[in-house]
Amino acid sequence: MADITQLLTTFSEASGVSGREGAIRDLVAHELAKVTDEVRVDNFGNVVGVRRGTGPKVMIAAHMDEIGLMAKYIDEQGFLRFIPLGGWYDQVLLGQRVVVHGTKGPLYGVVGSKPPHIMDEEERKKPVKIKDMFIDVGARDADDAAALGVEIGSVITIDRKVAPLGNDLVTGKSFDDRAGVVMMVAALELLAGEEVAATIQAVGTVQEEVGLKGARTSAFDLDPDVALISEVTIPGDHPGVTKERRHHRRHRRAPDQGRHPLWGDKRTHPVHPLAHRGALALRPHLGSGALGRGRAVGSDLVQKIGAGGPPSLPPPEARICRGWAR
Repeated sequence: MADITQLLTTFSEASGVSGREGAIRDLVAHELAKVTDEVRVDNFGNVVGVRRGTGPKVMIAAHMDEIGLMAKYIDEQGFLRFIPLGGWYDQVLLGQRVVVHGTKGPLYGVVGSKPPHIMDEEERKKPVKIKDMFIDVGARDADDAAALGVEIGSVITIDRKVAPLGNDLVTGKSFDDRAGVVMMVAALELLAGEEVAATIQAVGTVQEEVGLKGARTSAFDLDPDVALISEVTIPGDHPGVTKERRHHRRHRRAPDQGRHPLWGDKRTHPVHPLAHRGALALRPHLGSGALGRGRAVGSDLVQKIGAGGPPSLPPPEARICRGWAR
């Protein structure tokens, strides 16, 4: 079986913002080719690996895209203004080193803003918004930025490497949802050599961070009988999160299994006896998007495609602050 940490490192450090998933897609396709009978890329850009069987179709999906930025304007001094791709918590961005993927290759930059030294008292009390930030790539002016390969529409990613923490934990970027992609690949590796009647459809989906788009198109295309969405969640064991506000758990315990009141008993409960037979404990998790509020995940869309797919959601934990993840 592939080294999980190394595979996570490879996937995490690849670039792949929503709509520009080419680099990570190639890596995922390479891994899926080792554990499935066929691999293809659909019209929307999802990568699909199929392990053929004679039984029901089981879809395992994890999104490949990461949140990022896109250059929208280059001012006369050569500073880049940008828009977010996906959901950012604005204050996390300030001071981050980034990579601008321009026409002449990767170009490093730093996210900056008006220095606090020259802010008035009221300005210093407020967090800086994305609209007031810029990226400095070292350009002398707009023409120099263009000469460096920067243009309107250039995508931008966080420059972050995977690094170890204590107790076998790691930190890095885009664990949402590259960790889920690793789990999907690892699950197929565990099935290697096993007799499984089901047809397994492993899907690395695209554009989840900007509207769950790949989950929708791939579910329509594959029409699975059941779907497992491999995603991450908040552990809830850090300061500021109580049991009442979020499900509470400690790291390295049982994985979560997402619950949704609109799925119905038949769609979620069978996962638990199956996990019990395999000596795997699952902790039920009801997310903030369960009743149409908060942020949805791919399972919400899979359920609504065609005649309706029965989804389940088993996320591992990742401390995510839209810029760092543990």
